[in-house]
Amino acid sequence: MTKLTNIVAHLKFANFHGQVCARLNADHSLYERVGGKKDRSLSYFVRLLDIILFSAPSVHIEQLHGIWVDQTINLLRWQSLMGTLCNEWNGFTIYSTVLLAVDISFLAIPGMNGSTTIQTVTQLAVYFSTTIAVGSLIASVLLTNQSRGRALKSADQAALHALALAFDFTFINYSWIMYSLPFGLVMWG
Repeated sequence: MTKLTNIVAHLKFANFHGQVCARLNADHSLYERVGGKKDRSLSYFVRLLDIILFSAPSVHIEQLHGIWVDQTINLLRWQSLMGTLCNEWNGFTIYSTVLLAVDISFLAIPGMNGSTTIQTVTQLAVYFSTTIAVGSLIASVLLTNQSRGRALKSADQAALHALALAFDFTFINYSWIMYSLPFGLVMWG
């Protein structure tokens, strides 16, 4: 009972309970700049990769900003996000495997020897798709393996991980681009 009272008192203190500027939503920052503008500008390189990867990195970055507010983590949202990402990566592993099998079986057709221009272009497109499928498969497996236990971390460990990522804002962008690679590669495959 005392521990619960301590947690409630800490949450009241952290969210400025009873004050005019109290946090009303879990994803609302208490220290946001006047005018509501957030300092989350993306570099041109990240914007280009965002277009190439079908806006998946920006979606994931916005999800992170909704979970990690004022250098605090909402643990339930963190666990939900990591669980969702692991499920997505497992699904992309299946899609990549099917795509790889279809590409390889398409290359096994005897008439695909590249004697005409159309066959050569088709063969190059299938090689490109095969390479992309292998890349998506490898990225999905590695990311799933890396983040398998991350969803079960405590709020303190999750906050330390997010703080380590956010030490440099560009590192957050690049890490979420890496998390978006399986999706982008499957879409290009």
